[in-house]
Amino acid sequence: MTDWTMQSDVEDPQILSRRLGAFLKAQGPTKDIARRIEADERTVESMRAGRTWPIARHWLRIWFEFGDDVLEAVFYPERVEARLAREAEARDEARRQRIASASRVAVAKAFRMGRRAGERSIEDAEELGPPNLDLFEDRP
Repeated sequence: MTDWTMQSDVEDPQILSRRLGAFLKAQGPTKDIARRIEADERTVESMRAGRTWPIARHWLRIWFEFGDDVLEAVFYPERVEARLAREAEARDEARRQRIASASRVAVAKAFRMGRRAGERSIEDAEELGPPNLDLFEDRP
């Protein structure tokens, strides 16, 4: 093969190593990751820095530990960004619904608690029925 066929047309030949490093940095401290993937701390630190690519044994342990999330983060970052955007939108919508629900409850409670102690509410008045008209029953 010639040199031309061995050359990559990618601007950054270390892009996959950098993506893996960014993913590993987000997973916790170096010592913890090294323990989880059964690798030396120096090896994990080099992978986190994006300087080295893991050997097959380490790559397999990384995949066992982090699942398909690591594959998406390294090879399909656009999918991760789209998924994170969808999840963020869902969280925002859920937050808006919680706020709306809480404000409705707060308004209802405010009106119930706003009554003075001696006042009867409309519900209380309906339970009592009409005013007592027995005052004149004793009259002939």
